Amino acid sequence: MIPNLSARNIKAAVRQIDREGCDKRRASTKFCLVVGDRHYPPKYVISLAVEQARGRLLTPQEFSGGNETNAVLTDR
Repeated sequence: MIPNLSARNIKAAVRQIDREGCDKRRASTKFCLVVGDRHYPPKYVISLAVEQARGRLLTPQEFSGGNETNAVLTDR
């Protein structure tokens, strides 16, 4: 389950990916978060945003992609 996140947490996660890149194992398989002209893997964005908010990276096994992840990003 994805904990409550702010738009600021998500923006920080996107900036982190811009700085550090994305591990190929965390690449998107179906959906992308589009910010400006850049594409980001939604599930990895959520993982990093949780780390920003809670101090611990959320592993891919701890939550689902697709509807759960996309709903959080759409709401923010």
